[in-house]
Amino acid sequence: MTQPPLHPITPILPSLPAPLHLSNGTELRPIPIPASDITRLTLMFPGGQWTQATPLQADYAMRLIDAGTSTIPSHTLSERLDYYGATITTGTTTSYAFLTLTCHHTNLPHLIPLLRDILTDPTYPQTQLDIEREEGLLICQTNKQKAPYMANHLFHRHLLGADHPAAVLPEEQHVLQLKRESLFHYHHRHILLPHTTIFATGHITPATITLLDTLLGTITTTQTPTPILDRPIHTSTHRRHDSHLPVPTVQSALHLGRLLPPITSPHAPAITLTTTLLGGYFGSRLMKNIRERLGLTYGISAYLTQIPHHAILSIATETPTQHVNLCLDEIDRELHNLATTPVTPDELYNAKNYLMGQVCRTTEVSLSLPALCMNLLATSTDLDHMLQRNNIIQSLTPEDIMQCAATYFSPDDILISAVHGK
Repeated sequence: MTQPPLHPITPILPSLPAPLHLSNGTELRPIPIPASDITRLTLMFPGGQWTQATPLQADYAMRLIDAGTSTIPSHTLSERLDYYGATITTGTTTSYAFLTLTCHHTNLPHLIPLLRDILTDPTYPQTQLDIEREEGLLICQTNKQKAPYMANHLFHRHLLGADHPAAVLPEEQHVLQLKRESLFHYHHRHILLPHTTIFATGHITPATITLLDTLLGTITTTQTPTPILDRPIHTSTHRRHDSHLPVPTVQSALHLGRLLPPITSPHAPAITLTTTLLGGYFGSRLMKNIRERLGLTYGISAYLTQIPHHAILSIATETPTQHVNLCLDEIDRELHNLATTPVTPDELYNAKNYLMGQVCRTTEVSLSLPALCMNLLATSTDLDHMLQRNNIIQSLTPEDIMQCAATYFSPDDILISAVHGK
């Protein structure tokens, strides 16, 4: 039997309508899905953890925003959401916070008024805050006994500085000191609808937009959002930092990396592909060497995270304590090899195809597009920039990878954090 020919994958990005604006200036980005019965509204508030006054302020302000209003107590609000088959989810990232309402489109007229009350009149009840704080204390205590969690924190603390928003570890004292007034303050300063972006996904019609404008487009505010300014970074002058947990563990956790240019940099495509070759997927160099050849770990990965104005390269793994130095030496060896030995055509082909598949996967499910769009908006990019970056990645050569590795992946520039058991 003749095998059918293989053709290169070409991502098909969705065609999104032009943004609209409600009467109060709130940006509305409709993402209609033909024949869908579901409507999902995702509200993106700028700021997130970057602009909070104290640790956990943004997290708890968003977590408890739907815990009741002055006219609708918490249990009544939950009952109404259940009755209409709706869910509300909230969350925060370094640079934004979000709230998502998902429901059947026919129930929107009943749910948008609830959403308006939640956005404008949360009561942050003390009883619910006390329950969340008890849970938060347990989470803090548990996390401090997890080597990977503590290695991640130790790394970011020494990379960015102890007071940097992306490096602050929530402590028990932060949970205990959290007051209702702090949540109201964050809400007053940052949950500002005229400065918000709303992504409307699924069953979206002109009637939906009219309803949103009638109920949400009339919310006004005199406040202005806190700008997302760059924060000073204080990177440690020491390359390696070791710490110990208060409990015994069999394995040590390693977290390595460095600061890199942001995703908007012209060097970002080469950095992305180099990171993938190093440890971005199961066939990467770190996996083949440290996991498959040496058996030092169950898994090891290299990845990029974005914070305002910067990207961060991370290499994370766990290995038996007696093999920590050997594992670190092998990571250095792979970093050195990327800068001195050209990758093979097959290796480059596989990594490029993996990244191409990632682009296809993140754009194929329409109801998930708001998450992608929020991340793009937070990094001042868009779908066109995403496609352009992918096209550049597909054109990169082994020489480009060597040059990128020599510039940005030198072992001497990589910060090391290691957390061991007692």
